[in-house]
Amino acid sequence: MGTRGVWSLLALGASVVALLMAGACGAAEAPTTTPTTAPQVVSSPTPTATPAAPRVVATPTPVPALTATPSPTGPQPKYGGVAVFATRGDPPGAWDSMRTETITLGLVAGPMYDRGNLLRPCRGNSYLVCPALAEKWESNADFTQWTFTVRQGVLWHDGRPFTAQDALWWTNLSVKGAKSGDKVRQPSVLADSFGPLEKAEVVDGNKIRFTLSRSAAVLPSQLGLSQNNNIAHPPHLMQPQIDKGNVSVAPQEVGWVATGPFKMHRYDRGSIIQVRRFDQYWGKDEQGRKLPFLDGIDFPIINNPSSSDAAFRTGRVDGGVRAGGGFYLTNTRKATIEKEMGDKVWFADMPGNYKILVPNVLRSTPWQDVRVRKAMSLWMDRPAGIEATQGGFGSASTFFAPKSPWTNPDFATWPGYNPATRDKDRAEAKRLLAEAGYPTGFSTTLLCRAEWVAYCEYTEGQLSGLGIQVKLDVVDEATRTKRNCTGDFTLIWHGPGPIFPEAWEGSLSTAETNPCADLRHNDKKVNEFFVRLGRTTNFEERVKIARELERYIVLEQALGTFLWVEVAVTPYRSYVKGMYVPLEAPSNDTDFTTVWLDK
Repeated sequence: MGTRGVWSLLALGASVVALLMAGACGAAEAPTTTPTTAPQVVSSPTPTATPAAPRVVATPTPVPALTATPSPTGPQPKYGGVAVFATRGDPPGAWDSMRTETITLGLVAGPMYDRGNLLRPCRGNSYLVCPALAEKWESNADFTQWTFTVRQGVLWHDGRPFTAQDALWWTNLSVKGAKSGDKVRQPSVLADSFGPLEKAEVVDGNKIRFTLSRSAAVLPSQLGLSQNNNIAHPPHLMQPQIDKGNVSVAPQEVGWVATGPFKMHRYDRGSIIQVRRFDQYWGKDEQGRKLPFLDGIDFPIINNPSSSDAAFRTGRVDGGVRAGGGFYLTNTRKATIEKEMGDKVWFADMPGNYKILVPNVLRSTPWQDVRVRKAMSLWMDRPAGIEATQGGFGSASTFFAPKSPWTNPDFATWPGYNPATRDKDRAEAKRLLAEAGYPTGFSTTLLCRAEWVAYCEYTEGQLSGLGIQVKLDVVDEATRTKRNCTGDFTLIWHGPGPIFPEAWEGSLSTAETNPCADLRHNDKKVNEFFVRLGRTTNFEERVKIARELERYIVLEQALGTFLWVEVAVTPYRSYVKGMYVPLEAPSNDTDFTTVWLDK
């Protein structure tokens, strides 16, 4: 993330105090590149006195103006045209965002499902939460009850009104799953983003109320900043399927009916995905102009980075693949495009996608020994990995980005992270491995997503130097997701991650809490950190707890080897305008609602 994003988030802790204590309404500044709906919500309130209940927390807080980087500016937006953006493959899991967070789905589903759910990351500042299908929200005094007012006038793509009952059905499906006879649908992979939810109910006709088992002052952040937690599950189409025993019913089976700015037009598996403008979309920009501007988007499926680059350079696509490792540009590929195209191209630089090597601590393997886990973290050459797999675009990190206010400021000096101490760290890694009873190493298996073979081969090469022989088990994304949730792996790679510490609960918590978590352990102390985070409304205290959590997981227990955060670089032709480039997480702002073509 850039320094502007850090400043905005740091300013948040102080500015929210004044907002909540005074009950004031401010006007957030919009990004300077493209107008959009002004943010109406901030996260992490920091009251210094006991507030009255209920209390609205959905009015804007002034933040520094942000410039999306580096979207061209110029003429006012115009309607029409079909943009062509490459994508790397067919979405897995029948297009179900409850089953996978992969950007392979998010890139092409974002225009149909919209980004977010009741709430969403703000366009131009993905560290703040904005209204989406909820217009506003409020909490009681101790943040154990949150009430969301559902937006009026929203339609599903088949013309049926979206209601608070629909939001309730989606919430329960995500948090509880479903059952029909002896068939069971598991909760969503993002179920924890709803906080410690005890009950959800519709009140006052168009409101949905969440009652929590403990205080969760940052619930809007947890819910709204999970940009892949989308409402794409129309109950009027899905419940009849569940009643018939199809508990795994997914968006693809009901025609991709959602509430976003575009609707499905054509899907030829392995070839192309086409979405077209939904004329009854509810959204407008700050000037009251109806969104979206484009008539549609074509996503040709190009499953090779070189082919994607060639398609962009020859004008067959307007934008490169914004979806995953291997497809984001390297220094060399970017330089080639710049040299050939000059001012006819611009590049979106998006920090995001944390790379984490995770051992299954619940299996009876050498990885159950903390000394073995520490040895792996100490041994891995992070700069070499960034060069080999990211083409040089990336920064060593934990599960917070290097410039995040949540991360320990000295993390770059930690063992395994500091290039200046690499020889010493590697000697310690060998000592720990010998002390654990594996002086010559051992063999292990790495569950490898097919699109991530480069990362897996890097791991194989790195660990061989430590005496650990790695066998690659290459599978598709759907298989990888299923085996991750069932614990059927010894070692696995994980990718994207959220921004706020509380939003990491679903990824870092115990397997008992979330079987689909990124880490695989049952260390209840980790869960206790999130309980503490949920009980505080003080920004500085949240930072303190987040840094304790970071040290505990990364240094003390090495429950995962946290390697780097990639900087995703994607090329766009100069006539592609109005695109917000997220401060972090490439899957943000993939609804493309404000994008237009200046040609």
